[in-house]
Amino acid sequence: MESRRQSPPWRYVAIIAVALSMLTVPAGASDVDSLIKSLKKRRSEVKSLHTVTTNDVRGKEGVRHTEFEYWEVKTGKSRKMRRIGKSKITGGEVMESVTVSDGQYEWSQLPGGGGKTIVKSAASSQDDLGQVTDALKRGKARTRPGEKILGFETVVVEVVGDARGASYKASYWISEKHGVILKSSIRQADGNGVETETTKCEVNGSLSDEIFTYSPPAGAQVIDTTTIGRHGSKSGGP
Repeated sequence: MESRRQSPPWRYVAIIAVALSMLTVPAGASDVDSLIKSLKKRRSEVKSLHTVTTNDVRGKEGVRHTEFEYWEVKTGKSRKMRRIGKSKITGGEVMESVTVSDGQYEWSQLPGGGGKTIVKSAASSQDDLGQVTDALKRGKARTRPGEKILGFETVVVEVVGDARGASYKASYWISEKHGVILKSSIRQADGNGVETETTKCEVNGSLSDEIFTYSPPAGAQVIDTTTIGRHGSKSGGP
């Protein structure tokens, strides 16, 4: 009769419990800050970017589905970008929005109204990782390895927090190599939230400068926020 001694079952249960806890323990603030700093550096090294994403916002009125196409080029500290979005709320009409930045000014053609309302503002230098930084200010974070998306290895940053008295969980799948957000999920306690997923991502490809030129449509009302407080808003061209 074989006399091999068997380990008690609880030993394996304990080992599994420890392994699971290692996967789910929230990362320390310094660990997350270090990771975000590293990802932001890699993101800043991206010279050009072209993506296509889907965005679903679930709220009281139903689901608003938007498809975005985005282009970006960087020259030094200057960032040019163009984003076109086509949105449709459940049972509603399709509306298009356009945002273009030449590195100095940004024009936002608001959806609805035939694209006749344009907001002109100073160009923003903040990239997509800015939303992760903002989320970290309002909640506790942890990180974990993510799955490959479009061939890119990802890391997931998860933030659990509270905004305006409502709890939420935000998850961001970020390219380890380029620091680009490829997928995100923001879930509120009431079931509403936002889901975004990238379906196309080209990094450091060739983009024409014409993509980043913009002229308001004839007869459009331009709300110039760069002059508010000095000359007020104005209508007409930029």
